[in-house]
Amino acid sequence: MKKLLLAFLASCATIPTPAPSPSPEPTPSMTPTPLSGLSWEQDHPERAAWSKALQDLLTAKRSSFAKAKDAKFFCPPFQFLSDDQKLQVWSEIIVWTAFFESSWNPTEADVDVGSDDDRDTWSIGLMQMSVVDQESYGFPFGFSYDDLLKPAPNLQLAVAIMAKQIEKKGVIVLTKPDSSVYWATLFVGGRYDESDSIAAHVKKLSFCH
Repeated sequence: MKKLLLAFLASCATIPTPAPSPSPEPTPSMTPTPLSGLSWEQDHPERAAWSKALQDLLTAKRSSFAKAKDAKFFCPPFQFLSDDQKLQVWSEIIVWTAFFESSWNPTEADVDVGSDDDRDTWSIGLMQMSVVDQESYGFPFGFSYDDLLKPAPNLQLAVAIMAKQIEKKGVIVLTKPDSSVYWATLFVGGRYDESDSIAAHVKKLSFCH
C-alpha cells in the first residue's frame, strides 16, 4: 500500500503547472494616437488651448463634417484616412480659414458688411463672426461682442455655422451662383477667394500627399 502511495505521489510531481494566460495585445481603441499640434501653434505654444477647443468642437460635430463631399479638395486621400487624421484635416481647414480671415488675431474687428454704429454687426475674432449671426442662424449661445473676441466662443459659433452649412449644402467651399456664403475666403470665384491657398496648406499634412 505504501509503495502504491509513493508511486502516486511521484506521478503527481511530474504533472506540469499550467502557464498563465498571456495578456491581450492593446487594441488601437485602447491606445489612441495623439493628434499633432495645429499650424497656428508654431512659435506660439500658448495656442494649444485654441487647438484643444477647436478639436473638441469638431469631435462633437463629427457626423455633420463627415457629410462634406469636397473634403478631398483639401486632402485627396481623405476617404482612406483614420478618424484622427480626418479630425486633423477638418481642424487645419478651420485654422487656415482663420488665417485668411483674421491673421490668427483673436481681437481683429472689421465693420465689413455691418454698421459703423452697431458693433454687434461687425465681423470679429479668429473667424470674423458677428453677434447678430447667432440669431440669424438659430444658435442661442448668447455670446456678446466681447465674448466673440475670445477664441473658444468664436470657434464655437464658427464650427456650428459651418456644420449647418455642410448639413444643408454638403460642402465646405461654395461656388457661384450660390450666394449663401458665410466666409468669402471659401467662396470660389469671389473677390476674397482663398480656397486654393487654404487647400494648399492643408495638403502639407503628411497623409494628404
